[in-house]
Amino acid sequence: MKNTFDQMFRQKKKYSEIWKDSIQKAKEQGQEIDEEEMNSTAPRIETIGGETFIDVTPEQLAGLRQFLDAYPSPRRKLETAVLENRNKKLQELSDIAKNPQKSSFEAGKDFRKTAQKDLKDLLVKTSENPSAGRQPTGEIIDVKSLQNRRPKGF
Repeated sequence: MKNTFDQMFRQKKKYSEIWKDSIQKAKEQGQEIDEEEMNSTAPRIETIGGETFIDVTPEQLAGLRQFLDAYPSPRRKLETAVLENRNKKLQELSDIAKNPQKSSFEAGKDFRKTAQKDLKDLLVKTSENPSAGRQPTGEIIDVKSLQNRRPKGF
């Protein structure tokens, strides 16, 4: 694609001159190709005051967009992946905003009683198996030796 643009805009060649070999092969295979129509669909190049400008119609831009979407460069693939991830994250955030987290508050209940019940359940669970807690290992941790063993070069 870069080669085509270089030839078209820097060397001022027409489409039919750039793709001469491809057109010839297609004609040999029996395909009908109108070179005048092909050249008329190409963007026009105008030089005004020593500067070169490209006159591109909206149809040509749409065709170029389709071509770039069909054959994306690695950078374009990255851009589309980032855009898709951003849209996905925004959709997740909007879903959360639409359905906020529901409160566990219930009218008529005393929160002190529910807290007492939770604490009793916790105490009963810990008292049923007293050996389930952390047991001392008996080893002594030396901070200085740990510092000496850590990796130094990155």
